[in-house]
Amino acid sequence: MFNRSNAVQADKSFLVLFFKKEPLPSYSAATFCGAALNFTPIDPVKALYWSAVINGVVAVPIMAAMMLLAGKPDVMGALPVRRKTRALGWGSVVLMTAAVAMMLRDLFS
Repeated sequence: MFNRSNAVQADKSFLVLFFKKEPLPSYSAATFCGAALNFTPIDPVKALYWSAVINGVVAVPIMAAMMLLAGKPDVMGALPVRRKTRALGWGSVVLMTAAVAMMLRDLFS
């Protein structure tokens, strides 16, 4: 069942991990790389398009792994996904897989 103290503890650990007060080196590296792209002949619109394509392809195995982990009570503790959410999640994985398969078919035909 839902346990309020577990949810509050999860919220606190999330905030500690993702909202640190000191700037992370990855922010500086991403900013530097973005600024450096201004001095290259790369078309920004094409770069945006291909980054979205790569993101869509990479998202499929990540979504599948998240669905596998979200259904395990030993991983999720008191808050594993329920049947309806699990069905919607796996449905999304199937739709994304079909979209990537159709994209790859069109790309290589």
